[in-house]
Amino acid sequence: MTRHGRPALLGALLCFAAYFANVAMGAMRMQPPLGDVPEMLMLFVSVILFVAGVLAREAETKATNDPK
Repeated sequence: MTRHGRPALLGALLCFAAYFANVAMGAMRMQPPLGDVPEMLMLFVSVILFVAGVLAREAETKATNDPK
């Protein structure tokens, strides 16, 4: 994995893992720690971080492979 974009992708992974754990707890009839709105915000932050990480990696790849 390249240097640029790594923190955003790791953040997206952590946010999505927390979202998934919350949904899994709700499916197992346990009391999930997050309600509907915080759950939606967690997924939204995960998507934003994922997009930022992918765009950063794409920009780095273009910069290193672009013959000028």
